[in-house]
Amino acid sequence: MPSSSCALTEEGTPQRLLFGQRCIRIERLYRLDGEPYIYYTHDLTDRAGDVRDSELVEQSLYGWLEERGAAIASCRDELSVSLAPPAAALAALGLPEGTPLLKRTRYSYGPDGAAVEYGKGFYATDKHLYVIQYDVWAACPARCTSCPLRRRPGGMRPLNQVAVRRLGTGPFASAPFANVNFHI
Repeated sequence: MPSSSCALTEEGTPQRLLFGQRCIRIERLYRLDGEPYIYYTHDLTDRAGDVRDSELVEQSLYGWLEERGAAIASCRDELSVSLAPPAAALAALGLPEGTPLLKRTRYSYGPDGAAVEYGKGFYATDKHLYVIQYDVWAACPARCTSCPLRRRPGGMRPLNQVAVRRLGTGPFASAPFANVNFHI
């Protein structure tokens, strides 16, 4: 179950630079085969309004933001290794202190260029690799009305699709994990 709160931002933090003095903080724990896999904090613009934790149990965060008028138009992800992850992340993932984790920092912006999200995710990649699928899109000159993808920004259509799959053996050896669309 996600939990949310109104957070006051600290001077000199990315949250203060992006959102000012206040933001909405949502913490989530994602599971894989019933085991904790990803601990994520999403700091969001307070333009989205108040959130009830129950609203995000069955709904995507980005769908919820779009419904609230804070749609995301672009994101930038930074991947690194955190040698000293926060205690909250380690506790949520059930890992001992000193366990290095994959860290993803996401900056998301709305169509107007204003910041919508600053997120930090910590991944227990010993349970499953973090895999990205790249779908490359190109502008559809006809802006096809019959295309099921016509809702993509600017009438985008698929140009090339590449599936990145985990190598090795085991139950997830050939299953894609995450789908991420990059629009160019």
